[in-house]
This record gives sequence, structure tokens and C-alpha cells, in this order.
Amino acid sequence: MEVGNATPTFSGNTASGNGYNGIIIGNNIAQDYTFTANLPYVIGGAYTVRAGTTLTLMPGTVVKFSDYYTSSLSVAGALIAKGTDANNVAFTSLKDDTFGGDTNNDGSASAPAPGDWTNIAFTQSTATSTLTYTRVRFGSPRSSFNPDKGALRLKNAALEIHNSIIELNYAIGIWMQSSTSTLIADSIIREHRDTTTETFGLFLTASSTPTISGTTFKLNGTHIFTDKTSTTTDAGGNTFE
Repeated sequence: MEVGNATPTFSGNTASGNGYNGIIIGNNIAQDYTFTANLPYVIGGAYTVRAGTTLTLMPGTVVKFSDYYTSSLSVAGALIAKGTDANNVAFTSLKDDTFGGDTNNDGSASAPAPGDWTNIAFTQSTATSTLTYTRVRFGSPRSSFNPDKGALRLKNAALEIHNSIIELNYAIGIWMQSSTSTLIADSIIREHRDTTTETFGLFLTASSTPTISGTTFKLNGTHIFTDKTSTTTDAGGNTFE
């Protein structure tokens, strides 16, 4: 099933034996829209949440990205991921069968890897997006032609991350640029490692000043990088392993 520039409601669907066992979405949304826990949503190119609109993801929703060069989610409005402890929201590779099953219908022929998709880019300065009980995996562009590294990329934007796991992304988990009111709490940022390039869990530039509490940084090349203009506020309970 393929959806573009539309906001249909899905419920109780199953799929098997298809090229993609999921819902292919593309283009953009110009009104508030909600993704529900149903079949995985598959983004092949660039999908945009326009300014003034909100995309909400309900508990258990899985979003997969199919292309390492073009698959991305651009948030000019707001993104609200409402995962729970028992039912996380997941943003991951099409090849990741851990969430949403075998969406690309190839059994064990393919496996996910860091850099399988581009990123989620936040560009809105007047709305705060939130990720709660959310997994972000196998993103961040490998292409040298794409300078926007980081599976989560913030430019003049605010984001709250709660009880989430940012993991196994290429080079950089979260890149902040001029992000002055971001909060990261009770989360895990881990396994950003590579033998061919420098890697970072959190990369801060251009006067970014996130507040971090109760968060574990684990198995990253560098846990937190700050340029000369950026700082972090340690609100306590953070660990570095």
C-alpha cells in the first residue's frame, strides 16, 4: 500500500508475501496526522511534516527507512512520539526485523547496519518535539555528499527525549546546531563506533546547550563533543561507560 499527500487511517491490517510488508508513505503532510501501531510505515524518500502541523506516533508504531541516501523525515512542525515502556515507538532500517518483522520480505538475507537511512531533521524553533520511549537505530548518512550527519539532527530546534534509546547509528547519534532548549532525560545513547571515522554519541555546535539527566552514554567513540560555543547542563544521574 502506498500513500502520498494523504492522511488515511489504518487499523487491524496484516501483510505477507509482498515486496514490502508495510505502508509506503511519501511527500508531506499539510495537516495534523497520527500513525498507529499497525503495519510498519516505510519511508523511501523524503517525508516532511510541514510547519504548523504535528505528526503523532502512538505506542508501538514502527517507521522504517528504505534507502541510505534519500530516506529521511524532515520536521518543520512537530513530531510527538508517544511510546510506552511495553510498546516503544521505533525509527529504524527497512532491514531491521527486530521491530515490525520482516518488512522487506527477504527472510534473513539482509541485516541492518549503521547508515542504512539518513536522519530525522528538526528545523522548527517555535514548537517542541518529543520522543518518549522511542528507539532510533541504524541511521545517520554515510554519504560524503551529505553533511548533515546524526540520526537525529537539530537546527535551531527544541527536542525533549525521555526514556529513549539512540543506538547503532553511523558516526553520530544526535547532532545539535543552535539548539538551546533541548532536554535528554532517562535515556541511553550507545554503540556509535566505526573503525574508519570518528564517532560521537552527542555532537554539539553553534551555541547548543542541552540539559541532560539520568542518561547513560555507552560504547561511543566519544560520548559528547562540544565546540567552543556549546555547553551541557548536567542535571545529575548521568553515567559514561
